[in-house]
Amino acid sequence: MELSYFLAQLFGLTLAISAGALYMRPGLVRKMLNEIGKDSTLTMFAGVAGILGGLAVILNHNIWEWSWSVWITLFGWSALIKGFMYLMYPDVLKRLGYKIYGTTNKTRLVLLVAFVLGVYLAGVGFELI
Repeated sequence: MELSYFLAQLFGLTLAISAGALYMRPGLVRKMLNEIGKDSTLTMFAGVAGILGGLAVILNHNIWEWSWSVWITLFGWSALIKGFMYLMYPDVLKRLGYKIYGTTNKTRLVLLVAFVLGVYLAGVGFELI
């Protein structure tokens, strides 16, 4: 369980900080989406990093119980899948990103949800909640 708390702190703070920063600059999300697949080195790096990070979490924290810790497992699996998508299907990943972040309002809503989830995970990880 110690690992769960550490990963909740790590993922929670990372998610809250990055979502908060991007919320203030929603146009940056669109810029990043436009870059997916254009630079093969960056695309390869993003894919390998996602697979590496996802596998690291899954191999150490593949817990499927109905509690806050399932979010950690879901992050691991989503990182693995996203890393695979970067390597194999970057155009599909880009199209999906355009659907999710289609407008500034949709982008801000997704980022707000991510921020709240990040704060929640950090709170659980630091045992404040």
